[in-house]
Amino acid sequence: NSFTTQSDRPGRDRTFVQAGSVGIAANVSREITLESITSLARTTIDYSYDGDWGNPNLWAPYNPYDYFADSFRSRNVAAQELRFRSNDGLYEHGKHWRWLVGGFAQELLESSSIDQYFEDFVYDEIDTRYKARTGAVFGQVEAPLGYGRSLSVGGRFEQRNTRYFDSRTSNFSPTFSMVGGVVTYEYELSHAVRGYTSISRGYKGGGFN
Repeated sequence: NSFTTQSDRPGRDRTFVQAGSVGIAANVSREITLESITSLARTTIDYSYDGDWGNPNLWAPYNPYDYFADSFRSRNVAAQELRFRSNDGLYEHGKHWRWLVGGFAQELLESSSIDQYFEDFVYDEIDTRYKARTGAVFGQVEAPLGYGRSLSVGGRFEQRNTRYFDSRTSNFSPTFSMVGGVVTYEYELSHAVRGYTSISRGYKGGGFN
């Protein structure tokens, strides 16, 4: 062993991301604000490496012993969120109600290819496709308790429909229904410091690796 790299076919680890998001807020009335958040993202990943970690001189007299691995993945994500909420300009903690309700939708499309080479000949390969569609509704309300105190309750229901298939005949289509929520009690310790006690339940949708 040494600190000298012996690979004769160094790979690379390159990620390229294009993404954008647009947020719009408009007052529907004096008390209600409508918000819209739209986002798009495209990611490409190219990852490769020298599978034998050496060169012909290093492996002699056991050469040819030349392996190389190359994988390419692309991912496209589009998401849209709409929410109605109370006007924060009229809000003072512990004295006023605050609320929001909304919906969320997302579509994810991902494709990948992995090729394994020996002496420039492909000896193993796989192509995969993955799609996930997510829809959710959520809401939260904060009730004033006076004297700088409040109690808020929120919840979210989400459904995720997925599909995976590849060139080795694997084909799966699981669906996940998930519920999360939070209850929070907030109290002002001073004009500059606020404390809280919270109980929450989260979730994470499944996928494929």
